[in-house]
Amino acid sequence: MMLRRILLFILLFSAASCFALKPLKRIGQLRNGDLIFHIATTPNAITDVTLQEHGLQIDHVAIFFSDHGNPYVVQSIHSGTVVTPLDSLLQEEGSFIVARIQVPFSPQQSINNALNYVGRPYDFLFLPDNDAIYCSELVLLSFVDR
Repeated sequence: MMLRRILLFILLFSAASCFALKPLKRIGQLRNGDLIFHIATTPNAITDVTLQEHGLQIDHVAIFFSDHGNPYVVQSIHSGTVVTPLDSLLQEEGSFIVARIQVPFSPQQSINNALNYVGRPYDFLFLPDNDAIYCSELVLLSFVDR
């Protein structure tokens, strides 16, 4: 069951040529559609079973967007797929890096796709093709043309 989550994390990081990774230093540097990855300070169940690109203990990903100048993320967390203010994500212990997609895509379409999943439950079992969604699955569903 964790295999799908592992594969999605590997997919996200193996496409390194499609991303520009930078530490998150200023909120003003963010653009719609940027991916914000959380780097855990200590190993956990997710970091234990996922590929650790550059030795980073990445255990979560969220999609950034701005609405009327206010910074938000859409993310799948234990309470489900939600929109939250960016500040609430950044209060998590650890650090963050930003991945900016470097190939042509529509940030607004990807954000709209992600917003269509708001309200879905979190996928604690990491099963494919069900109504529940986990964080990297949300990215896949939002950015991949169907």
